[in-house]
Amino acid sequence: MAVESIRESEISLFGNFYPIVGGVTLDMVSQWPQKMQTVGDYSKDSEVIASSWVISNQTGGLGIKDMEETKDANRFWWGTCNTDYKNHLVLPALATDCSAPTTGAISVLIDFNDGLYVVQGAKVYKWNEATEAWGALLHTLGEAPTDARVYKRKLYFACGLDFERFDGTNWTDGATLSGSAVPSRYFEEWDEKLFALSNAGQIAYTTDEGVTWTNNAASLLESGSFNSLFLYRNTSGTIVIHLGTKIGIYVLDYTNAKWIPTELILPKYLYGSKGATAWRDAVYIPFGMGLYHYVSSNPAVVTPVGLDRDYGVPTEYSGNIKALAKGINALFAMVDASSTVQPELLTSGYLTDMLMPGDLGFSWIAKWNEVGWRVFWISGDEESPITTACVCSADDEYRLWFGQNKKVFYIPLNADLYNPLEMALFEFKASGEHITPWFDADNAVIDKLAVTVIAYATDVSATDYIKIYYGTDYVDSSWTLLTNTTFADGKIDSAGEARFTLASDAGVVFKAIRFKIELVRGTTKTISPDLRWLRLSYIKLLDTRWSFSMVIDCSRDYRDRKASALLATLKTAAETQTLGEFIYRNNGSTETRHVRVANLQGKEVTGKNKGGLYSISLIAP
Repeated sequence: MAVESIRESEISLFGNFYPIVGGVTLDMVSQWPQKMQTVGDYSKDSEVIASSWVISNQTGGLGIKDMEETKDANRFWWGTCNTDYKNHLVLPALATDCSAPTTGAISVLIDFNDGLYVVQGAKVYKWNEATEAWGALLHTLGEAPTDARVYKRKLYFACGLDFERFDGTNWTDGATLSGSAVPSRYFEEWDEKLFALSNAGQIAYTTDEGVTWTNNAASLLESGSFNSLFLYRNTSGTIVIHLGTKIGIYVLDYTNAKWIPTELILPKYLYGSKGATAWRDAVYIPFGMGLYHYVSSNPAVVTPVGLDRDYGVPTEYSGNIKALAKGINALFAMVDASSTVQPELLTSGYLTDMLMPGDLGFSWIAKWNEVGWRVFWISGDEESPITTACVCSADDEYRLWFGQNKKVFYIPLNADLYNPLEMALFEFKASGEHITPWFDADNAVIDKLAVTVIAYATDVSATDYIKIYYGTDYVDSSWTLLTNTTFADGKIDSAGEARFTLASDAGVVFKAIRFKIELVRGTTKTISPDLRWLRLSYIKLLDTRWSFSMVIDCSRDYRDRKASALLATLKTAAETQTLGEFIYRNNGSTETRHVRVANLQGKEVTGKNKGGLYSISLIAP
């Protein structure tokens, strides 16, 4: 419709002209909506208008890169900090580097007679707790062992073609004891017998400390298919020997000398069942980064609980779980991020080998507490796998011992569940980081305005501090350090609330946002900065929407149309479900919008004439 057709004090609505009384009132609709949600601990939210994301409880574990706000408030993407305790984000435990007694990979760590024994390559040494050093060479085995077991107060090493035994003073081997070598890859004790599994899958047992051996079941799988031997209950509830293989789990039928497959049989994988072990009520069975929680019943209950759940872990920390260590309060998984991945793929019903490029990553230890995973320790160098680990109380010290990069380390453990900040002598690692998931306020489409970030910190000082960064809109490589006039360098070094505004108080528009928190301590190892909570205040932004209101005069004839006709077309416009064109003159220029009628109210004249003055509201969606 031509602009010249619009007269003063006139509008065009849905193709019809109407006279109006006064002007057109313009109003902006819902640009600043009321507070909409609080994600996380609502008790730490004091905002009246802005919505909040409160980060305080991170005990749900790692592995969530894009959070689902209704269920992932206690999860995070990745980090090395200790997240075991609600309302505390602190540094991880410090690992003690015990160096190494000689050269070569660490083969075995085991507690024997309340002392920690290590085999490096094929050489056996003992840790001296009093001097915090390794003792002299005790013995050189025939080859690097693949397993060790204490049985009837003697220490046995599985050395491939034979085993070797140590009684605390003397060393001997299977060939000397029994007259011929006893091939040994793994040991297990059951029914007061010591069982040895060969690399070919033959299991034999002794009741007289290795002097005589009796063969039992022989696996029909190809040689080298075996990755673990452990005790667990069968479907009858009896504790028996189980065999972990590259294709899954078998159970020993001792009476009939057979290996019986369980319900957990999977495609063949090089590291399948590597280090499988029973812990608490179930067996934990590694397959790559996956871990299966297996409960024997009829039928069996198999639950994936591994590090491949949800979003997995960052690529540089992906690899294979090569060993498990059982603690009192947690299960520890040794992740070899430098291992060459060799999956045997199922193709058209046939197993075919495919060699994949080796990962170049950082090996690490993951901690599982039946709620979630967190990083317990992480290496500082690439391509150095964790070769073995054990949890023990050697020298009356409860610790996790592990071998990595041809050295031995230990980390103290607690038999009780309590905050390390309550322990005066607990030592913390020098630094740690924590990365939250991407947060989009449960709406990935609309823009949000980040207004303020408030952090509440304790146990901080000039040398023990916290730094907080944010990133926006799924750019993984970009971080912006939060600063203010008090913390100009971004180091939160005084206790209490630290308030940060974004972009010089203008706020930052985002579709998704996340945070990286860095904790750093000084030279005092027993102090850790503690982030109690972090709160983002934000406002959901709506696209600008306008409403128009005016008074239409339908009390008189207008432009050759009767008043009753004006009213009829106006009511028709109000009842229309689609949008219609609305044109009015505004300061000499013509404004055209597509609108729907939101409200129509008027006082009609009485008698036989139809008409009146009508207040009408229009919305342009």
